[in-house]
Amino acid sequence: MHQLFTLRWHERNNALKQEFLRIRQEMNARGLLNSSITIKNAHGVLTAEFEANRILITKTILDHIRSLDRIANKAEFENCAQSQLSERKNYLEQALKSGFSNVLSGLPNPAMVAPLMHLDDLYSLAQYELTIELKSAIDTHNKSFGSNLTEQLKNRFLNNPILAIFVLSVAGATFIIGFLRLIEAISFG
Repeated sequence: MHQLFTLRWHERNNALKQEFLRIRQEMNARGLLNSSITIKNAHGVLTAEFEANRILITKTILDHIRSLDRIANKAEFENCAQSQLSERKNYLEQALKSGFSNVLSGLPNPAMVAPLMHLDDLYSLAQYELTIELKSAIDTHNKSFGSNLTEQLKNRFLNNPILAIFVLSVAGATFIIGFLRLIEAISFG
């Protein structure tokens, strides 16, 4: 699962770099490169990217969960999701600081844009949303296997058509043989 995250983060990192480059070029063309408006626009991109990353974390874990049977340990997936979210938050904040360090150094009052340099205001909400989404998805996944033994057997039977054909064939043959023996017992009895 970590390899899948690595591949997906690589794609998202490239998209983020391109978006930061677009903002710098746009602000430079407008003559506003060294202004708080540049940082504000970059922060807007950063928040959108953070939300997209949260959704991507959920989708990646759900892709992995779908390949598994019933899940008993939800905490393992929740911890993985929370650590990935934390890593992405730190990476995105660092990318903003390094990508716009020259703009920050050119501002007369960099403290004015300091709140825009981090994602702390979104992080706690994203953690909560991620926990709820994963819990709901894992519960739905577990319910698809059935809540009791009868439902679990029925679902496993229906999910495996080759096994279903074999079991029905054996049951049919057993019924026919039993029926023929019953007729034979009655006829000669």
